[in-house]
Amino acid sequence: MIVVRVLLLAFVLAWSVLPGGEARADSSRDAATRAQRVLLVYDSTDVLSQKLYPQIVKALDYAKIAHDDMDMGRTVRFSNLSRYSAIAVATESIWRFSGREALKVKEYVADGGGLAVLVRAWHPVLREVFGIYNRREPDYISVSSGIHFVGDLAPGLKGLTVEAQHIGEFSALDVLTLDGVEVLATSGDDQYPILWRHKFGQGRVIYWNNDLMASKEFRGFAVQSVMDAHREAVMTVVNVGLFHIDDFPAPPSTRKIEPVASEYDLSVVDFYYKVWFPDMMYLARKYGLHYLWIIPFNYNGRIEPPWDFNEWVHAKIEVNGQEVPFCIYMGHQVAQGDHELALHGYDHQSLRLDWWKGNTDNMVAALEAAKQRWQEDDLGPLPFSYVAPNNLYDAAGLAALHQAFPSIKVVGGMSSGSFEEGGNREFGPEPWNENLYSIPRWTDGYFDEPYVRMLVVSELNMLGVWTHFVHPDDIFNTKANYPFETDPRNPYNAPWRGDPSDPNDGMFDQLDRLLSWSRENYPWLRWMTTRDSYKEFVNYFDTEASYTFGDDELTVRFSKHPTYLLVRLNDGRKLDLRRVTNAQIISIQSGEGYTQYVLKGMDKEVRLGLESPAGW
Repeated sequence: MIVVRVLLLAFVLAWSVLPGGEARADSSRDAATRAQRVLLVYDSTDVLSQKLYPQIVKALDYAKIAHDDMDMGRTVRFSNLSRYSAIAVATESIWRFSGREALKVKEYVADGGGLAVLVRAWHPVLREVFGIYNRREPDYISVSSGIHFVGDLAPGLKGLTVEAQHIGEFSALDVLTLDGVEVLATSGDDQYPILWRHKFGQGRVIYWNNDLMASKEFRGFAVQSVMDAHREAVMTVVNVGLFHIDDFPAPPSTRKIEPVASEYDLSVVDFYYKVWFPDMMYLARKYGLHYLWIIPFNYNGRIEPPWDFNEWVHAKIEVNGQEVPFCIYMGHQVAQGDHELALHGYDHQSLRLDWWKGNTDNMVAALEAAKQRWQEDDLGPLPFSYVAPNNLYDAAGLAALHQAFPSIKVVGGMSSGSFEEGGNREFGPEPWNENLYSIPRWTDGYFDEPYVRMLVVSELNMLGVWTHFVHPDDIFNTKANYPFETDPRNPYNAPWRGDPSDPNDGMFDQLDRLLSWSRENYPWLRWMTTRDSYKEFVNYFDTEASYTFGDDELTVRFSKHPTYLLVRLNDGRKLDLRRVTNAQIISIQSGEGYTQYVLKGMDKEVRLGLESPAGW
């Protein structure tokens, strides 16, 4: 039995798949028009598939890629594969398919269908389709050397080697690939093929020889693998970049602390004022960033009155010959221009009952005191966004937040962590409070490292979004300063500015390089304030999209709000730029074996002409 996930309304389709499996054509359309629709094969009785399936479903839904889901726990028989533009496999249980059912897949791919195998899986009839040489079922192996991307699946990925300490040990098959297979990733020691692309007959196959897709951090790779399996494919993207700065302005130390003390001979507060802040504003101008500055008024740990603000006004700086409170002065500075101020709390206490000894009245009272101080210091409009200290909160804390700050609509949580502690959040309404909207952060820190790049690639290729945050005091978070911390935010004891020839150069230089890399590979990304992004997310998730293809035309229909499109052509064709209707071309990038276009939809129907490659 195929369980149909209802993603698209019938009125936005050129033709739709009926429950009986028949195709109904719109009489005004060419009968040859075909819809982009994926058959996602999973197994509800298989432990690994139980982990893979929800990650892949969420990724496809974010990208608005329509799919029907076939549960092998209920059926092991295919029905009318010709209605699908590609098959995606999210279970190793495909060995349960009979030879006859496997031959259906083989014929489907040979006739031009796409196949994305998103987990190491084996079937003797399909080994040639997969691109596997082994005639007998290969052994399972454990890979503990990380992953090395040697090919071009998505922009910015080729050349990255992500160490096992970040992605853990994973399982693979000990296989040899057929001649002609294009290996896209190997184990970190280059010993085993981990990801490859294969052409079988007229069809395209992409095969993940691992179980990494069970992790949330690989969602964007699932989306691009499905896109890669098509001759042509479309996804929608929000196209939003968010850069959060936690704990600024916030009460700083007036002492000199390493490594800044050796590099600048400045106290922490003077370093922030004279070096760090000007450098961060330089990056904002260079890359078009719109910061969200996130204020905690104190670090006093107070959970009962009186609610003082002694720390907030303690540190002073000299401005034009006058001594002024650092936090208030910087609060006025960052509130100006194209940036935004957000709330981190009265103090750095997480809004959780266990942190406040079960006293919600004190939570509300502390937040009310913070609101009064915000207005007294003239920090501008009351905050629209809240970021939880320590990235922790609970339902009672959010209720207190909404009571004290009804102006707040957005909660900036984390994509990782424990859901029960306020982590592992998705983009969309906050599940614990209908008045709030969750926009989770995926990456953090200043260091330009392969794992961070991998996460950026994944988030951007899942939803067209990059959410990143840093702290001004990350530089001080070293092993020497925090000997009991297992994972310091400056593990290299790096300076702020450093020697570019040193792989552990300055943190400013690292962040500059990371932002430069992202702009080179994702030039279409729109940086904006979190306040502005809220409407973009709401409209995006309130809109359904469908994609249909003719021989020389691609049509996109939106139910409500036109959004951005990512079009991927894998067979040598290009968009005919003279036949682009109701869309604005934002970016064109050529990869190895594909061309990627990002366009802005300008109306509810977008038509894109397709050119044939030379020689057709």
